[in-house]
Amino acid sequence: MRIRTRLGLYLLVGLFSVWAGPSRAQAGQGRKDASLEKVRYWCSGQYTRVVFDLDRNAEYYVGKLQGDPRTKRPARIYVDLQNTLPSKGVAVKTDLAEGPVRTIRSGRHDRHTTRMVLDLRHAEDYNVFQLEGPFRIVLDLWWKKGGKGSRKGQDARGGASGAHRPRLPLIVLDPGHGGRDPGAIGKRGLKEKDVALRIARYVKNILERQKQVRVILTRDRDEFIPLERRAWIANSKGADLFVSIHANAHPNRKARGVETYYLDNTTDRAAMRVAAMENDTPAKRRDGLNWILIDLRCNANALESNDLAYTMQKAVIGKVRKAGYKDTRDLGVKGGLFYVLIGAHMPSILVETAFITNPAEEKRLGSRAYQKLVAEGVALGIKNYLRQHGRYDLLAKQ
Repeated sequence: MRIRTRLGLYLLVGLFSVWAGPSRAQAGQGRKDASLEKVRYWCSGQYTRVVFDLDRNAEYYVGKLQGDPRTKRPARIYVDLQNTLPSKGVAVKTDLAEGPVRTIRSGRHDRHTTRMVLDLRHAEDYNVFQLEGPFRIVLDLWWKKGGKGSRKGQDARGGASGAHRPRLPLIVLDPGHGGRDPGAIGKRGLKEKDVALRIARYVKNILERQKQVRVILTRDRDEFIPLERRAWIANSKGADLFVSIHANAHPNRKARGVETYYLDNTTDRAAMRVAAMENDTPAKRRDGLNWILIDLRCNANALESNDLAYTMQKAVIGKVRKAGYKDTRDLGVKGGLFYVLIGAHMPSILVETAFITNPAEEKRLGSRAYQKLVAEGVALGIKNYLRQHGRYDLLAKQ
């Protein structure tokens, strides 16, 4: 159930980024060159994510060049960063041990442009999008099922080869925040990162005991993981669902309840506030081109994610109210621009389990019994969604 945006559409967006002229952010910063601070990457056998970290927004153009067997030049994807200079920490050449990308190279295309070149082993498809806070450009590249890059004996989603062999759905649970990022903190000192991890662990245990799905956590300890890496983990493992678990916060300590989000380019102020908090970036910083790119990503799994969100919200609310917490407010399902969901290739949602800034709900969230109760609701939401969509006992294809 993976829907991908076509290559040509992203090239069109890349062309638009050149034609559209400087963004509002750039216009206010004059013409001083941006700095390419760092190049990061994560790779697996079938999937690679490359991230270009910048100190400010920068226009860019993305293109692809076909390979030439006569000169033994591989197919290449290049990213031209306009009015950008590489810092000393950016390597001229970096070799990747596995995945669609063989080498990442950097150089000056002209005196105004830094060109990043990705030499490909074999990439069937790719996409690109921008994030803020800090500014960065993200490229995802992958092989299709059964492509040259598939590991021997496995399909591109990690299942055993051979027709008609059952494959249990893979669920990736994402405990929000972690490490140097505590998330929201309650009046009594309870940290969102700790609550999210405990609930995610409970969900994992519940689901694994039922033996109907496989489960992976993006983090299983108190560590910091960049937002863009979390979706990469789900993509690289070929996950069927991605569920990010959080605790909500609000300046008004009376705010309470449970709500669930799916990725959407919303104009709702409340949703924008929550997204800005989880993204750790001001809600007002909305660049025009970013929204065009994000709209493309929102459309990919919007219907499935919306359905998953409603199923999850109903399950969590039902579970906690039935257990005696009848005052739990049902805040419903909303669309929001959450960076952690951008780039996910499967239905993905973010669950705000309760308000850690509400004294009563902070007390509940600090209770292991309540954490387990919420976890039971999340596990039930996942189970109900898979059952409704007939996604138990998926068949791995050759």
